[in-house]
Amino acid sequence: MKLLIFGASGRTGREIVKQALEQNHKITAFVRNPDKFDIKHDNLRITLGDVTNYEQVERAVEGHDGALCALSSNNLLTKVPSLTHGIHHILQAMEKMNVRRFIYESALGVGDSAADTRFLFHYVFMPLVLGRGSVRC
Repeated sequence: MKLLIFGASGRTGREIVKQALEQNHKITAFVRNPDKFDIKHDNLRITLGDVTNYEQVERAVEGHDGALCALSSNNLLTKVPSLTHGIHHILQAMEKMNVRRFIYESALGVGDSAADTRFLFHYVFMPLVLGRGSVRC
């Protein structure tokens, strides 16, 4: 399978790249700074880009079977509008290119994992700091 990985140079993204390569997938690592990404492999291609630039995202999505996203904020206490816009660009480009497989790696408390959070995290931290529905695509 030909997979595109956003946030490939981060800790989680690098692990996703390594595991996908071990499973013999053809990988495109979408990174802002190629100097922070030192993985080498015959089935790996590195694409320089910024998820806030729709044209760069669209070019990267073209020709792939699916995308994985490990984008995150360095600070959980700050909302990051560029992250929201970037995810929107990814989904918009995938829809345009008819790429239907998408996995978004996220934090505890999102989606089905919300039931696993403790009271303080679920009812104080999530609504006040992260904001409910802050990522709308």
